[in-house]
Amino acid sequence: LAGIYQSWHTFEHYGDVLKKAFVANYGDSKVSADNLILNGSFENGTRHWGGFGQKWSVTETESKHDSSAAKFTTAGGKVYLKQAVALDAHADYEISACLKSESESVGPFLVSVLGINIEGGNGWGSMFLSTNDDTWRCFSGTFNSGTKTSTEVRVWGNSTFVGTGYVDNVILKKVSAPVTGSRGLVTFKSAHNKYFVSEGNGGDSKTVNANRSGIGSWEKYTLSGTDGSQCMAHGTQVSVKSGNDRYWSAQPNGQLNVDRTGLGSWEKFTLINHSDSKGCLENGDLLSLKSAHNKYVVAERNGTANANRSRIGSWEKFTVILH
Repeated sequence: LAGIYQSWHTFEHYGDVLKKAFVANYGDSKVSADNLILNGSFENGTRHWGGFGQKWSVTETESKHDSSAAKFTTAGGKVYLKQAVALDAHADYEISACLKSESESVGPFLVSVLGINIEGGNGWGSMFLSTNDDTWRCFSGTFNSGTKTSTEVRVWGNSTFVGTGYVDNVILKKVSAPVTGSRGLVTFKSAHNKYFVSEGNGGDSKTVNANRSGIGSWEKYTLSGTDGSQCMAHGTQVSVKSGNDRYWSAQPNGQLNVDRTGLGSWEKFTLINHSDSKGCLENGDLLSLKSAHNKYVVAERNGTANANRSRIGSWEKFTVILH
């Protein structure tokens, strides 16, 4: 028993050594393997972060997570704490952080993603703290990277901020987008490199075409599982709804309209995922839609769209873009 006891304490000792070494290198005692931000809880000072403007420091007397937080004091002028991160194009991300500013401070204190608006942020496409009352407040939001493959996460006080601010627990994670992007919208791109469009954004006697060269509001749709499923897997029944809350409807004569206000069998399509027969629908997947009449949606060469094909060829396949 004495030998086992000694071995256990030896194991504990080396476990602590390894943990401290890990923290020394990566900066967090509770590092998430999913967090793209290094040293987001500032357990290793400001390592991996760059600064701009007033000098940043790390305090152990004020923290929201673990034992440390970043701190700056400024008499005015823009102040940054920033970290460069790599992104996957057209991918969805979730960002969160905790902020606090001392009660005598004036002006907003923000977390932002360079060149990208944060959905769910509370202003200016950012997450910002406008209440200076010495209270920690935690924020979270999402964004889609679009075509960007890199950016900077910035914690900053703008030129009107005067006082002392703190930040802790900055987390950036790539999230699965099982149904749609961060704004709940999709676009379909045809084999002719044209986008599907609901004429008039949907409405009475309106039809679907596939002739647009750019993406606007009329080329964006809400794609939903008709059974409420949050995972659009191969074989799922789906509906496609325009910005005017009108559903795509496959007519018995093969016409594809966007004029229905409710869901019937003609407004339901079977999703066929040519890129992944098992997983949830993701950005860039190649798909087909099969109507209740056992016909496939097609993007014609002349820019019209129908639901009258009996088999799948290249014109009956579309690339999905998540927004």
